Amino acid sequence: LIPIVMVVLWPSLLLLRNRYDLQWQVDFDGPIQWLWRGLFPALRTSLLMAFLIGIGIAFGELNTYLLVLPPGVTTLAMRIFDLLHYAVRYKEAGLLVVLAVGGSLLSFVVFRRFVL
Repeated sequence: LIPIVMVVLWPSLLLLRNRYDLQWQVDFDGPIQWLWRGLFPALRTSLLMAFLIGIGIAFGELNTYLLVLPPGVTTLAMRIFDLLHYAVRYKEAGLLVVLAVGGSLLSFVVFRRFVL
């Protein structure tokens, strides 16, 4: 998961490092201010895309996750997996509706705020 996310971030990091490395060393007081006020805003879109790709891959590897899940532990991903493959009960169906609507709204807000 980490190597795939880094493949998304690496070109942006190299581009920013080559263009703004000396300017950021002069403009900011320390490394924390450089990260917070320089690097994170400049990589906002790349970080968002890397996060979304990582979440997609993590949900895609749910079958591998099930192999290492300890007995008696039920996670949200496991409940959704059970819903999709076995039977739908009212509580879990409501949970899926809330997650779908919430995820759609969050995606819309993030897309409007950071991409457009």
